[in-house]
Amino acid sequence: MASVQLDSHLLYRRMNRLISRSLRPFSLKIVSPAKLMKSDLAKQTVICAGLVGVGDALAQAYRNERDLQRLVDMTLAGSFLGPWYKWWYGILNKRPNLTPLMKTGIDVSTSPFLHFTFLAFYILIHEHKIIDAKRSWENMIELIKLDLLLFLPICYTNFKFIPPGIWQTVYINAMYVIIVEPVCSMIINDNVQLFDFFFELLPQPVFEKFIEKIGIKTVLDFIIERTAGK
Repeated sequence: MASVQLDSHLLYRRMNRLISRSLRPFSLKIVSPAKLMKSDLAKQTVICAGLVGVGDALAQAYRNERDLQRLVDMTLAGSFLGPWYKWWYGILNKRPNLTPLMKTGIDVSTSPFLHFTFLAFYILIHEHKIIDAKRSWENMIELIKLDLLLFLPICYTNFKFIPPGIWQTVYINAMYVIIVEPVCSMIINDNVQLFDFFFELLPQPVFEKFIEKIGIKTVLDFIIERTAGK
């Protein structure tokens, strides 16, 4: 009888150990707030949110605007980029066979998803409504143009020269904020058209010399004359 009880006890312990090991990957770990704030995820989230806020502040300064609520909402909307970049760059950096150019192409291909998610989140918290398809499409077209024109070289240098880890997040967001995010904010909030914005930055003589050099000045003059004649 004692032998049977001992065998039953051992069987119970083994079954309990087996079940515990099976459920361990699905168990939730309680992390203290202090430890959470020291994690790379928290750091990247704060960095991304802060840099998006700085980008919007630069955009408002350029257009002589002062909208504190917009600044706060843009900052909050940028917070989701931290978890995304930590997860996404972690995947890309685990693929040693991918060249920097291949990583750049894969990363840029996620732009529509990122832009739509950011737009939907921002419109929800700033305007308290669901983004409509027309506005989403118009903004997405301009934002994708912006990515191809400016973000593509930034992304390539990120994978080519910056070591994997939190510094990739810092670099990609810093360059995005200084160069891309102000224009991005103006596209979203002020309906700025990308090419019109860049043409405004060029001094008129430089612009005229440029279009003459590439051979389209005559065509543009003809179109302007015909349009004015109507």
